[in-house]
Amino acid sequence: MIKNFQNYRNEAFDIILLAGQSNGEGYGLGPVDSEYTETEQILMLSDTYPYGYKVDEAGVTYMDAVSPTITEISIAKELENENGKIGNLGLIFSKEYVNTCLKNGRKVLLVKAAVGGTGFEGKQWKKGETLYSRMFSMVDEVLQLNPENRLVAFLWHQGEHEVCDEPQDGFEAQEKKYFDNLKDLVDTVRGRYNLPKLPFVCAGFVDNWSDDHRKSSDTIEGASAKVCEAVGSAIFLSTKGLPSNHQKIGNDDVIHFCRQSLYILGKRYFDAYMQLKK
Repeated sequence: MIKNFQNYRNEAFDIILLAGQSNGEGYGLGPVDSEYTETEQILMLSDTYPYGYKVDEAGVTYMDAVSPTITEISIAKELENENGKIGNLGLIFSKEYVNTCLKNGRKVLLVKAAVGGTGFEGKQWKKGETLYSRMFSMVDEVLQLNPENRLVAFLWHQGEHEVCDEPQDGFEAQEKKYFDNLKDLVDTVRGRYNLPKLPFVCAGFVDNWSDDHRKSSDTIEGASAKVCEAVGSAIFLSTKGLPSNHQKIGNDDVIHFCRQSLYILGKRYFDAYMQLKK
């Protein structure tokens, strides 16, 4: 449930769903050319439960998340840690959406459903699994707040979790498995909300990391691109040349896009969205 839902029953929201793993959740660090500025026009729906990987008494690592969960709506902003502000591509997408698409009397609500280190192979994003169910419960609750609320975009960034140098069943099987899982997710989102042409955008991985997992990275990225072709009203974006955190600030984090890269990627996601809306 949304614990402060009473404050937003009279708001009309354009809902942007952001799901996937860490590069969707946002781990980007470093300086940017022009910082994101908070605005009352862009709100965020966030999980209040301290979700994440934990270790049980037997030493087994598991994803601790609950569904349905207790969420909260607040003004969207970049998180901060000891290294400064942390980028999020969804915020940049939302900013562009406000400037270009938002009608008077409406606001943007970014549903933050991505969780780092998760995937289909991790048993989190397939039908009936925790993050899959959590995502749908979050969107459902927002749509039920006000009949004027509408889902306008599905943004996905995930796949690193599936990448491995030598998949046990071979690369063709790896591609098919990812294709089937992602296509089912997109089809289910569109079917559940009766939006057969809901724009879907996804993207590739950090070169700095992918170069060490080239064959498997190419396989998963290729499967994502094929899903976009198969479902229609969807675009897969190349991320070639976008620097990692390590390349920007030298912190040995080669798998996450730096903050400036996420700003660029958020703009690319929006440009793709606009292309799909033509």
